[in-house]
Amino acid sequence: MPAESYEVKAETPGGTYGPGAASSVRRWMTLGLGALWVIDGLLQLQPRMFSLFFANSVNGVLGNALQSLPPPLYFASINFFLRYMAPQAAFWNASVAAIQLALGFLLIRGGERVRRVALAASVVWGLTVWVFGEGMAGLFAATMSGGVFPGTPSIMNGFPGAALVYAFAALLLLLPRGSWNLAGRFSIVRDAPAVLFLLLAAVQAAPLMWTTFGQSSIFAANIESLPSQASYTLVPIIRFAGAHPVLCNAAEVTITFLAGVVLLVRRPRLGYALALAWLGFIWWFGLGLGGTLTGLGTDPNTPPAIALLMIPIISVSRGHGREGET
Repeated sequence: MPAESYEVKAETPGGTYGPGAASSVRRWMTLGLGALWVIDGLLQLQPRMFSLFFANSVNGVLGNALQSLPPPLYFASINFFLRYMAPQAAFWNASVAAIQLALGFLLIRGGERVRRVALAASVVWGLTVWVFGEGMAGLFAATMSGGVFPGTPSIMNGFPGAALVYAFAALLLLLPRGSWNLAGRFSIVRDAPAVLFLLLAAVQAAPLMWTTFGQSSIFAANIESLPSQASYTLVPIIRFAGAHPVLCNAAEVTITFLAGVVLLVRRPRLGYALALAWLGFIWWFGLGLGGTLTGLGTDPNTPPAIALLMIPIISVSRGHGREGET
């Protein structure tokens, strides 16, 4: 009897799901990851990215990222950067763009074997970008916060980093089909966003996030990231956050936590509606659309990447990917 005959199936309100029934969900998630890599590659081709704005070791895109690394890794990488990358910034930038466009194209247009190779490469490249291009999302950046976290990790400023989420999404897509039982008691594929939101809620409770500096600096940093006609929307948020930092962070922790809980306790439609609305708020007010309109944005930042991870739970709640729809 073929192996597929032993697939475990389960009933959900949306229909019957099993390892073989998740093919359409996997495909949409693969297309989404490919689209994000293409967007990243195109952003890398912006004219300003071929200048010192990209390669400057003090305030350039790469320079800022490297300064957030732990000291041993920082000194090793900054020496390589100054010796080999800064003098040939245009070449390295074009190479990064080519890699990301190639990954996106192969994920969108490649056959099954080609896509698996591209997914494996996405894991490696995503982790590389996370470390050297995103500075580990600022996890080890020096701050005045003290406390548990040495840096200022926060979902409001893009933690845990888009590239890390890309790599995680690629790992999920590389899992064997048996791991894609979307109706199990716990499914790593379906429930990953819920667990992530719960972890991000805990991280948001870091000491600095309850202070005036911690709150107002998040929103004030994005004044120049939005078009001048839209930046005024940040002004009342900045003022309120500066005046009521504890209230603001309590709201941020609570909403992030609730998004995770509602997704985890099988209220998917309410959960993904809340989660997507919250990610939209963060993307606009906390991240200024990821800096994509500044000419120096390298990716749309973390909220769209987390939304990518939500494709399985959205598909389950809407009854997509059922048996017979693969």
